[in-house]
Amino acid sequence: MTASRDRGFLAIEFDLSRRPPPPPVALIVTVNSRDEPGVPPRTYTLDVAQTERGKLWTRVPLDPAKHYDIYASTTGGDPPVPSASVLTELAPLNAHGPALSGLGEGILRVLGRLVAWVRRRLGRR
Repeated sequence: MTASRDRGFLAIEFDLSRRPPPPPVALIVTVNSRDEPGVPPRTYTLDVAQTERGKLWTRVPLDPAKHYDIYASTTGGDPPVPSASVLTELAPLNAHGPALSGLGEGILRVLGRLVAWVRRRLGRR
């Protein structure tokens, strides 16, 4: 699972096809920003019971000037059994110079997918 910014909102890409039983029914996403003192993390539950892999474009806004820690995990079974969380850290878009253009954001998105693919391939050994 990887999280990214997409046009100012949170997007989650996931592949649950290799998860051990029980099959996941929910994707739990927690969003926190160290740039928002006093604001507690926000948690969202996304239904993935009928979805093996894909990308979810949420309506969760992400301020381009802020850092975000995004934890994602799944639950499945009865009673629900949580998986280990996966952390994605997002730096502000202008953390290393001027704000990224749409092209720069697209390049980072492709690199994120490549890293996720490599991690999945290495996990199959």
